[in-house]
Amino acid sequence: MTSDSVDDDIITSRNQLVSAVIAAAENNIPTVKPKSDPRHRYVPYWTDECRPTAAVKRRNTAKNKMQHSKDIADRQEYYRARGQAQHIIKSTQKQYWRDYCSTLDKTTKISMEYGKKYERCSK
Repeated sequence: MTSDSVDDDIITSRNQLVSAVIAAAENNIPTVKPKSDPRHRYVPYWTDECRPTAAVKRRNTAKNKMQHSKDIADRQEYYRARGQAQHIIKSTQKQYWRDYCSTLDKTTKISMEYGKKYERCSK
């Protein structure tokens, strides 16, 4: 904004200043967030049942309710939801591992990283 764009009318000058600031912000501030943290590695067995919209969300909701109310019934409900979430996550993890091990055979080239995993499959 330059001095020749400033008018005697305060409202017009303010509107020009605001529009200049908004235009500068829209041009220079990124509005897209990164989709995920590149340092975070997601586990391959995570399914829709495990997602926060299902078992994990029920567990977290029950935990928040238990922490606020301190009621025995809420505590029992939290422990039940926690057990269900753990069961779902562990069973999907086991199923994924079984499926992975079933794809391995004698001709599969196993790198050093997966060597120990292959030994567990063959036991």
